[in-house]
Amino acid sequence: MGSKPRPTAPVATLAKFSRPRLFNVQKRERLFRLLDERRAHPILWIAGPPGSGKSTLVASYVEARKLPGVWFQADPGDADPATFFHYLRTAAADLSPRRAKHAAALPVFTGDYAGDLPAFTRRFLREFFALFPAGALLADWASAPFDRPAGDLLGCLNAVAAGCGHGANCGECPVREAIRRATDGLRVERQPVAMHLVRGGSVQRVELRLTAAPVSRGGERLALVVLEPSEWVR
Repeated sequence: MGSKPRPTAPVATLAKFSRPRLFNVQKRERLFRLLDERRAHPILWIAGPPGSGKSTLVASYVEARKLPGVWFQADPGDADPATFFHYLRTAAADLSPRRAKHAAALPVFTGDYAGDLPAFTRRFLREFFALFPAGALLADWASAPFDRPAGDLLGCLNAVAAGCGHGANCGECPVREAIRRATDGLRVERQPVAMHLVRGGSVQRVELRLTAAPVSRGGERLALVVLEPSEWVR
């Protein structure tokens, strides 16, 4: 007579992927409607001072609308690409069993990809977001994870040659100008720009739309910058 199989113990969810627990939270219907109206955009950014209720708003909205997705609490350790992509793969494995099988096939970041991080990022995120096309990636930025200039992160040709901000053409950089305007309290709305980026050892001209908006974090004036590839622009 065979014995019954032991039930599988539930896998504990890392705090990094744990949505805030809600207790008697008032539903912010006016803000919920604003989020509903803006869900057609590829990215939503909610900014506010610490303790203003940003995470609670998003957690209650996701619960009220019963939206699938991944909650990701970013921290300075995520500035390391291998760590960042490892945790995204781990978070994706927490999706439904049907999608978790595809999550296991997500590419793994190794040293071979270090020379062309943007190409790996595009490939990974394309496959990652395909796992839940109707859902969302909810990023809770506990602290700014990136401490590198924008040109270094993007692989700008001028940054590769002399370091971001030190190239011969950096004074005319549209991203730097947009950041300056945003920190002065102004907005830049989907401005067409062209950048020369280094990809796999070759230089490519990339057409983008640039948006920059002022945000405040802990009393510090910052700029939120969004660069949309031309094929995303409708």
